Amino acid sequence: MPDWAHIGYPIVECSFDGDFTVTKPAGTGGLVAPAVLAEQILYEIGDPSAYLLPDVTCDFTGVTLNAEGPDRVSVSGARGRAPTSTYKVCATYVDGFKLSAQLTIVGFDADAKARRTGEAILERTSELLSARGLPPYTETMIEMLGAESCYGPHARAGGTREAVLRLTATHRDKAALELLAREVAPAGTSWAPGTTGGGGRASASPSIRQYAFLLDKSRLQPRVLIDGRTLNVRVPAGTGAGRGGAARVRCALGRRRIRHGRDRASTDPRGLGPQRRQRAITRTSASSRGIPSCCRSFAASSRPSASHSTWRIWSAAPSRATKCQASTPSISFASRRSAAAA
Repeated sequence: MPDWAHIGYPIVECSFDGDFTVTKPAGTGGLVAPAVLAEQILYEIGDPSAYLLPDVTCDFTGVTLNAEGPDRVSVSGARGRAPTSTYKVCATYVDGFKLSAQLTIVGFDADAKARRTGEAILERTSELLSARGLPPYTETMIEMLGAESCYGPHARAGGTREAVLRLTATHRDKAALELLAREVAPAGTSWAPGTTGGGGRASASPSIRQYAFLLDKSRLQPRVLIDGRTLNVRVPAGTGAGRGGAARVRCALGRRRIRHGRDRASTDPRGLGPQRRQRAITRTSASSRGIPSCCRSFAASSRPSASHSTWRIWSAAPSRATKCQASTPSISFASRRSAAAA
């Protein structure tokens, strides 16, 4: 991927039949290639045969990506059905306050010292809260950045000589978190040797949470204001639930074996849309056990197309396990009819 500092914003040249070509301004950095577009298509995929939009239910299991030249990729084969009777709504609400504080700890067993420091700070401040008649924290989290703490039992970086303790807590009362903020820096003077890098006192801020739901379209009336005139916008009533044929499956697949993929910009593994790196990866049924959490919603397998410059997205059978025997440049989503036809 060349010249990140001057990446060009994508340009989409649309046709009346729904096909389009993606490119970017000449002389800019970045890359427009089938792999780039495929990763974007995989972003927050849900069901690739029923991607819900306000005015259409989109099926992109038959999409084909063709490299037409440098930084030019054509996209064709998407299909649409009637929209659903609901809107997807992503709302937020305030749920108390949160605070995150950090300390850097260096030296042998830095990760163990960081965890013990975090535990001690929480124990000490919890007692102080109780003494002041305040309820306990609603949530707490101790992370050792640099020691693979986010991997949980799968971490392999034990014994690191440098770690950053990140201590996070939430509470209904902002004063409780202000007390916590005052108790972090003193750990650097009287606890584990090598504690440094407090970075200033942390401050509490509102804890904003997300809530997603479906809202019946009949409860809203979109309007457009033009030159002082208010015009009602006609919205199709929609039909059904817009369900497609894709199914969630599980697979024992490490992330390093995924050649291309896109997550949902969060830690939620359900948004992972991968394309495998190696051949002959067996996809197993949803009842499989011992599956790593990062692959619990694996919904993509691969199949070679006629050319390395052509990528095809297709749909496979939800009722049976499939084996991927794809060459590098293809992407697909598992279905019975497409698998049988292939």
